[in-house]
Order: sequence, then structure tokens, then C-alpha cells
Amino acid sequence: MNKNQTRSSYYTKANLTMLLLLCANFPVMVAVAYFNDSSLMVATIGSLAILTVPTLLYFLDSRSRLTSLALGAATMFFSALMIHLGKGRIEMHFHIFVFLAITVLLADPFVVLLSAALIAVHHIGFFFFLPASVFNYEASFATVLFHAAFVIAETIPLFVISLRFQKMVDVQGRILENLDQVTTDLRSVSESSSKSSQELTAAVNSQGQSVDQTMSALTEITAMVESNLGAAKASTALATTSLQVTQSGQKAVAQMVSQLADLKQESQTSTKGLQTNNERLKEIVHIINQVADKTKLINDIVFQTKLLSFNASVEAARAGEHGKGFAVVAEEIGVLARTSGLAASEIGQSVGASISKVQEIVTESASKIQRIMEVTTGKVEAATQTSQQCSVIFAEIQNNVQTLNERMREITAASGEQSKGIADIHHSIQELSLISKQQENLAQSSLSDIETLKERSDEVAKLSGQLKKAS
Repeated sequence: MNKNQTRSSYYTKANLTMLLLLCANFPVMVAVAYFNDSSLMVATIGSLAILTVPTLLYFLDSRSRLTSLALGAATMFFSALMIHLGKGRIEMHFHIFVFLAITVLLADPFVVLLSAALIAVHHIGFFFFLPASVFNYEASFATVLFHAAFVIAETIPLFVISLRFQKMVDVQGRILENLDQVTTDLRSVSESSSKSSQELTAAVNSQGQSVDQTMSALTEITAMVESNLGAAKASTALATTSLQVTQSGQKAVAQMVSQLADLKQESQTSTKGLQTNNERLKEIVHIINQVADKTKLINDIVFQTKLLSFNASVEAARAGEHGKGFAVVAEEIGVLARTSGLAASEIGQSVGASISKVQEIVTESASKIQRIMEVTTGKVEAATQTSQQCSVIFAEIQNNVQTLNERMREITAASGEQSKGIADIHHSIQELSLISKQQENLAQSSLSDIETLKERSDEVAKLSGQLKKAS
């Protein structure tokens, strides 16, 4: 509400009050006319004429200055009408001073000046043209001036008072405006603060619940971390054991590779021994062949011996008696030759069978030795390659287990640091829980203060309304 709005609002109320006072003059004028044997028609028509213009202006614009000036002028017109209806009696002049003072309520010094000027013009004009309507006795112009002096004496302080009253209305408007603004601000602040405090209280309660839930979850996490830490330590120990076992396995594989190499060498040595035996068997075959040759030679000798025995028998027969003894010898030699030939034949057969058997044994032995050499060499080579692959795999396993062992050590160390960090977080959340409870207490206290502020705001609004009503 600015200065003009304040004045307009006040002028509306003041003009209405003045209009009602003017309307109250109508029955007064009729009464004055009745008791002073004056014209009731003049009282009635004059009153209605005086009321017409200000009433019309009020309903056209109730807060304008023109309406206030018209109301001020109408008061002096009623004063002039009362003096006329009272036939110039001096008591009727009191109406001037009363309503001249009442014009101060309009808070416009120009209304006071206009009213004083109008009553002065009335006295001077009526003194010359209708003197009986001004005084009920023979009065001089000096008397008119004397009355004017009283009017001036009242007008000057009324002008000052009206000017001050106008400023007071403006100041009162600013005060009311500030009170309205303060009331609005207080109400807005109190409502906003109340809402904020309620939201803060709800947020603090929610925060407290969240902190409690976080505490519970953190406790579970702490237990899980401790369990993980124990598992990490156990896994680290198991990884260390696995590394040791892997190292032992790698050593065993290395020994197996070495033993396979020795086995390969021994297999090669055995193969060489078998080949040597085979060569010896071949030598035996050669010797048996020589025996067979000797057997053939014996057979030749037996044949020749048989031939000689036959020749000797023939010659002994020719000798007669003298050759009988030689014939017996020759016969025995023939028998011996047949026996030797039979034995030689059997020996030859045995030697031939032995040669075939030995050659078969040599051939089979050579074939088996060859197969054994091939199979043994292949298996030894395959076992050697497999053992070498196992050695490489065990080396990779050892590297992986060693890396895993290092990682498990790092995980164990990290889990330990994590456990310490969670302990610190647990401590911080405990402090946060304490702060949350303090905030909750502060929010409750703030809410109580805001309720008090709201009550004070309502009181200020009530006082502002009373001040407006009083103004």
C-alpha cells in the first residue's frame, strides 16, 4: 500500500463519515426552522440541495479530493442555512466553528481553507444584501470582521492540524503497510520454517533410521569382512602349501625326466647287449655250419671207408684161407663205416635242424630285438616328452601358484586394511548417529520456536487489524 492508496482508503472512510454527518444536519435544519418559526420548505429544499452535489460526487468517486472539497463546502452551506433559519441568532454561529473543526477529519488543509473562505464570503455577502440573515441585531462591518478574526484564529491551527493529520495518515499508511508486510513475512517465514522444520524433523528421523540401517548393514559387512579375512588367510596358507607341493612335484618330475633319460640309456645299452648276443648266436650258427661241413667230410670218409672195406673184402676173398682174417677186419671196418656213416647222417640231420633252429631263433631274436628297440625307444621318447611337458606345466603351475600366493597375500593385506577402514567408518557412523540425535533435538526445539513465532505473527496480524479498524 503506497501513499496515494493510503490516502484514498482514508478519504473513502472520512468522506463517508462526513456525508453521514451532513445527512444528520437535515433533521437539525428542520428542527431549527420549526422552533424559530422559519420556513420548513426552505429548510427541506435547502438541505436536499446542499446534500445533492456531495452525495452525487461521493457515489461517483468516494475517494477523490473533489468529493472532500464538496463535503467541506456543504458543511459551511449548512452553517449558513442554520444561521438563516435561526434568524441570525448568535448561537447559530456555533455551527460554523464546530463543523470547521470537523473538517480536520478529512485530512486535507485545502478543505479547511475552502470552508473558511466560503463562510467569510457568506458573512460579507449577506451583511450587505441580507443582514438579518447574519445577525439578529444591528451589527457593524467591524462585527463581521470580528467574527472573521475568530474564524481565522480557528482556521490557522486547523490548517496546521489538518496538514499534520494528513502526514499522520501517510505515516499510518506506511506503518500499516510495514505491519502488513511484516505480518505477511512473519506468517510466510513461520509457515516456511514450520514446513522446513517438519521436513527437517522427517529428514532427521529418516536419517536416523538410515544411520541405524547403515549401522546394521555395516555390522553385517564387518562380519563378512572378518570372515573374508579369515578365508583369505586360510587361502594364503593353502596357496603356500600348494606352492610347496608344486615345487615338490616339479622336483619329482625333474627326477622322473632324469630317470627316463637313464632308462633310455639303459635301454640302448640293453639293446646293444641283445645285438651282441645276436651276433654271438650268428657265430654259433657259423660254428654249427663248420660242424656240418666236418660232418660232410666224415660222410665222405665213411663212404671211402666203405669202399675200402668192400675192396678189402674182395681182396680177402681172392686170398682164400690166408685172407679170412683180413676179411673179418674188413667186414668190421665196413660195419664201423656204416655205423659211423649212420651216426654222421644223424649228426648231419641234428646239425641241420640245429642250424635251422638257431637261424630261426636268430631271426626271431633280431626281429623281437628290433621291435623291442622301436617300442621301447618310442615309449621312452613319449614318456620323456610327456615328462618334459609335465615339467613345463608344473613350472607354469608353480608360477601361477606363486602369483596366486602373492595375490592372496595382497588380498589378505587389503582385507586387513578394509577391516580397519570399516572400523573407522563404524566409529564415524556412531558419531553421525549422535549428531543425528542432536539434530533431531534441535529440530524439535526449532519447531517449538517456530510455533511461538507463528503465534507472535498471529498476534501482530491481530494488532495490525485492530490498528486498521481503529484508523
